[in-house]
Amino acid sequence: MGLVSKNLLLHHCLLNMNVRAPGIAIWEGVLKPVFDILKREDVWFMQLPCPEASYLGLRRWWFVKEQYDNAMFRKFCRKLAICVREILKENGIVQPKLVGLGLSPSCAYREVQSDPSWGGRPFEVDITKNLRPGMGIWSEELLNALEELRPEHYDISPAMIYPRGRAEHARLYPKTIEGALKEFSWELGVSIESLPVEEYKVRESAEEDLRLGRNLVAPLEMALERDEMIIDYAERGYGLILIPRSDTWDGLREFYLEAISDQVKNQLAAGQTVSIVKSYEGYSEMYGKFLGMMRGVKGLESV
Repeated sequence: MGLVSKNLLLHHCLLNMNVRAPGIAIWEGVLKPVFDILKREDVWFMQLPCPEASYLGLRRWWFVKEQYDNAMFRKFCRKLAICVREILKENGIVQPKLVGLGLSPSCAYREVQSDPSWGGRPFEVDITKNLRPGMGIWSEELLNALEELRPEHYDISPAMIYPRGRAEHARLYPKTIEGALKEFSWELGVSIESLPVEEYKVRESAEEDLRLGRNLVAPLEMALERDEMIIDYAERGYGLILIPRSDTWDGLREFYLEAISDQVKNQLAAGQTVSIVKSYEGYSEMYGKFLGMMRGVKGLESV
């Protein structure tokens, strides 16, 4: 069975749970079912940046949509989405499929955490009441910017993303990891028969932070070639930060790389480790520019 869409745009934390707010990740690095499918399928994909991690860093609260729905964050997402569009056009990509995360205030496409009363003193979200049909801020801006490329969109069920207690209250998604996998396989047109489903466990609570906090920065080309280094690091619990291919250099692409650079710096500031590939042959001008931006950043490890 082949993929319905051969061009996938993956919201960032599908391949890097380390950028999530503390306590809501159930995977150490990559979202394992997604990565297992990408390893075996002949598909082009691109990892999107994480605007939340760039804009607010790694010590943010569990936000709802209204807290991100401000003029500056929308402006940031809008410009970033335009950058994505130009990189896709340069690479000849049309009709991509956006793959987001259910309930995320930034990355949802069907149902989102929403509560206009949030603000001021932090308090626990009431997940039984604060879910609304709708999209996250980043998702909205992406669809607007990519309209001419006719994108499809889908968001993965919370049952495959969050600790137990959230998926059960979502109305528009499968409520078990088995159901989430079946929906995911149908949406992408792939078989899940050979996946190690018994290994995909969902943790019971948000008290434990499963993120390992280890990251690998690499050119997207390495992941598309299913390079053994990428697979090895992902299997060892590293989250991936993949820089897309572009041999054009302009202000938009500089803005895009600055966003990823800020994300990396925010991860380092939160005590995470970041390793960066410096010896890969044939990377694009964009990756070379990113290496230049990272020169002198304290804490980076070269591989």
